[in-house]
Amino acid sequence: MITENNLPSLAHDLVRIHKVITRGLSIGVERGAEFIQAGFPNPTMRQGFADYIRSLAIVLDAHHLSEDESAFPAFQKKLPLAPYKHLLATHKEIEALLTPVIQAVADGTGAGIEASLPFLVGSLRKITVIWAPHIRMEESIFSLEALSTEPLINK
Repeated sequence: MITENNLPSLAHDLVRIHKVITRGLSIGVERGAEFIQAGFPNPTMRQGFADYIRSLAIVLDAHHLSEDESAFPAFQKKLPLAPYKHLLATHKEIEALLTPVIQAVADGTGAGIEASLPFLVGSLRKITVIWAPHIRMEESIFSLEALSTEPLINK
């Protein structure tokens, strides 16, 4: 049975992916700090952490790319006064921090991650500081109420 709560909603989907990325950043920082202190217990854990961070970086990058190239242009037709330049600038700021994170975990074996772990965790912390207010802004601007008054298509 389809109800209003499970209908497709850009606002709900935005919040959902933000929660996924927020959790990923939190776990990356938390576990990374643990690994800085105690080391990786085994190569499998080291590889798993590298894969986790690589996946997080890909999801975050893809999320911002989809906002920049698809969502924001569609939203701009409906909400022309939203601070798109500021949001895009914040995406670039996060991307600048994310690029070296991706490079730090680029080694397919995960072996290179140990040397760059303090840098990687520091970068994830910096991203988190920018990320939290950024998503609050996006979620308040592109709320269910703001996006549900009229269709986004054919405007």
